[in-house]
Amino acid sequence: SQQFTVAFFGAFSAGKSSLINALLGEQVLPVSPNPTTAAINRILPPTEQDSEGTIRVILKDRETIMQEVARSAEMLQLPSSFQELASRLEAVDVATLTERLKPHYSYLRGVLRGYADIEQHLGQTITILASELRQMVANEEQAAFVSRVDLYRTSELSKAGVILVDTPGVDSLHARHTDVAFRYMRDAD
Repeated sequence: SQQFTVAFFGAFSAGKSSLINALLGEQVLPVSPNPTTAAINRILPPTEQDSEGTIRVILKDRETIMQEVARSAEMLQLPSSFQELASRLEAVDVATLTERLKPHYSYLRGVLRGYADIEQHLGQTITILASELRQMVANEEQAAFVSRVDLYRTSELSKAGVILVDTPGVDSLHARHTDVAFRYMRDAD
């Protein structure tokens, strides 16, 4: 009855998602030569509440999003209120940004573009279709709002109590991806 969490860490496009798919014996997680995994993805055994193939997306709450926005806005010396940020971000000359600051700029653009569509769902858990998974975990306009994704699949590993965890690449173009991966390290067995 015990569970054991095995988390995969490494550079983006190093093959973490592909290795998990191979261990499962099927294409469950999206793969790409570009940074694809932007949120924690857990592969769990089906339960009474979550049958085979269920995909649950746990969204961050509004406070968490605002804290992350404030951090990135501060890095770019911009205001953190959405109205001011939107107009000031458009005026930023991306060519003048250092490599360290570009991911913050990309993150803020993604949040500003995706916020209106996801705002009503913040802090909730939503169920999506397998066809929607790639967009949810790879597109920064949606992935920035995702705390984690739980995929319920039967496999030999899940029957043995193993939870597989796919993390974002630690050297991704997006600083947020690296932070998410390193924060998850302490949760892994």
